[in-house]
Amino acid sequence: MNNKYKIIKYKITLFFIGLIFIFSALMIIFLNIRFSHNNSSIIKIDANIESINHYEYGTIKKRKFANVVYSFVYEGENIILTNSYLEGENNNLSVNSKTEIFYDTESGTIINEPNKYTLILAFIFIVLAIVIITFAFKLKQNNIYVSPKLDK
Repeated sequence: MNNKYKIIKYKITLFFIGLIFIFSALMIIFLNIRFSHNNSSIIKIDANIESINHYEYGTIKKRKFANVVYSFVYEGENIILTNSYLEGENNNLSVNSKTEIFYDTESGTIINEPNKYTLILAFIFIVLAIVIITFAFKLKQNNIYVSPKLDK
């Protein structure tokens, strides 16, 4: 395999990695816009906490989670949903107490409020994608060292 084919292989690999970064950044931005847009399908509901089951997960470092079961009435229907939380995030949860959750009426699921750090992560992914793709464009044959033993 000569250097020309290796260059093409490296360029295709770099373009693919750059496209993965762009796709993940666009998905993060889409999920944030979906929540922050005044979407009529996402509503804030006061839900009753029916039960909390604690469990540990992980092989090397065990992390504690809480599986929380919520119940609320929406449009005359009694809806029961579950969601898992890290133990350290919500210590104020207790059985038979009320809490506010975001409910998506279209998909029928609980939605977590997006964090501002996810937008920073999306920006970092876009910058990485730009750097990788520009590096792929500027990649030339003399940039890659090929050992004479491997080039036979």
